[in-house]
Formats: sequence, structure tokens, C-alpha cells
Amino acid sequence: MESHLGFFILYQYRGRFRKRFLNRNDMPKKKQLPMSKSDAIREHKKAHPEMGPKRIAGFLNEDGYNVSPQYVAMVLCNDRRKDGKQGFANPGDVPCSALMAVKGFVAEMGGLEKAKKVLDVYDQLVE
Repeated sequence: MESHLGFFILYQYRGRFRKRFLNRNDMPKKKQLPMSKSDAIREHKKAHPEMGPKRIAGFLNEDGYNVSPQYVAMVLCNDRRKDGKQGFANPGDVPCSALMAVKGFVAEMGGLEKAKKVLDVYDQLVE
């Protein structure tokens, strides 16, 4: 007895419909893509960092990758998570106490613009 995958074609022979089961050799071959979907997303994002998930998905679908914008966003988000670029970045190993002191100074001056003016005056005095 012949085993089959459950795929079949219907054809008409002498006025009757017949069923012919397809073997693996009869199945259409998938086009081999040069890299995986995730690798293609990463490469495209490297080449075009300004593009969003929707545009990346559009370009990759033209190349034969069947990806949705949600899938692109998930891959990029997982890459960011693995790289440790999540949340707020601490610029240049500045201690948290120094940032809190600057926050207090800006609040005491009455805003960021006034604090910048005071720092500019201080910079001119020091030079």
C-alpha cells in the first residue's frame, strides 16, 4: 500500500472526477532563499537603520521572504534585548548621585534654559 501526505489533485477522466494522490516528488519545490528570515531582517536593518518594520517587511516580501511587520518588530526587539540596549542609557558611566545633583541644580535655577545660561557664564569665568 502506498503512503501519501494527504495532498491530492482532482482531475476529470471519461466524465468522472478522479483523485490522484501526490508523492513528495510531485510536490512543488520551495525557492531556496540565501539566508534565514531573521538574518535578512538584521542585514536590511544594518543597511538602512532609518527604516521601520513596515518598510523592511515590504522590501523583504518583494525579495521572496514572507514576513509581517509584527515579525520584523519582534526580531529587532529581541536583538535589542540581547544587546542590552533596553530602557534608558546611562551616558558615559555617570554616577546616579551626580545626575540627581544636576536635577536638583536645574530645579533650583527654574528650568533647563536658565541652568544652561548660568553654566555658560560660569564657563566664561573659568576661562
